[in-house]
Amino acid sequence: MVSSLPFATNKYSLIEQLVLKNHIRLDTLYIILSYVPQIRRLSISYLLAPEKRQDMTFSITLNNLTYMSLKLNYFGFHHFELLAKDLFHNLQVLCLYASAEITYLDANRWQNLILSHIPNLTIFDFEYVYFKWSKKNMMSAYKNLIKNFNCSFWIERQ
Repeated sequence: MVSSLPFATNKYSLIEQLVLKNHIRLDTLYIILSYVPQIRRLSISYLLAPEKRQDMTFSITLNNLTYMSLKLNYFGFHHFELLAKDLFHNLQVLCLYASAEITYLDANRWQNLILSHIPNLTIFDFEYVYFKWSKKNMMSAYKNLIKNFNCSFWIERQ
């Protein structure tokens, strides 16, 4: 079982591309990534928040990681920000599918995160899914948040 695997200390893999199609928790992902320091492309079908409610940091720098594809459901934006701060320094392409967390629609928070921690981002493919059964007042909240992506920061990067 991966969760019983310790962080890598002297055993590494030369894997450069990794696709994880099973559910995986953030804390387990960090352990796996410690074994693949040369990773360039990472795709995760279903990333889950850490089992313990603590903030985590990843001490290994993944200098070659330039592409990431993530599918997130009920994964708090604060966990995503920690992931970005730890791993996205050299990221050029981010494909992100998110749902059920309205904070992903905060354009100002995204702008700050990109400027501070994802400076090399050239492609940002973002899909946010809301559920049909959302309350009517939530629909207007979604629309108001989405309007904030129509500012110069986002328009200049199209």
